[in-house]
Amino acid sequence: MGKRVRLKNAKKRIFAIVACIALVWCAFILVQQEKQLQALGAEHDALSQTQAELKYQNQLLSLQVKDDVTDDIIRRLVRQKLGWVLEGDIVFTTPTPGEGS
Repeated sequence: MGKRVRLKNAKKRIFAIVACIALVWCAFILVQQEKQLQALGAEHDALSQTQAELKYQNQLLSLQVKDDVTDDIIRRLVRQKLGWVLEGDIVFTTPTPGEGS
């Protein structure tokens, strides 16, 4: 009977050791996952900040493009309708009938 008791105690000890190793391993994995989660959170925050800055720059560039297009349209209309001439432009005129020759 002594052998059976010793065998049961040995099995209990082995089970306890394996359970402790498993718990330590789970705790280690949990700590590693937490560190990785914090690192990813910091990276996410940095990328969110960069995204917000890029969106703001995009809005500014869009406004500049709209302003440039508007300026070009106005400049073209003024040149066509009002005869606006820039420095360095060559102007061709045709005489109208009835002008002195």
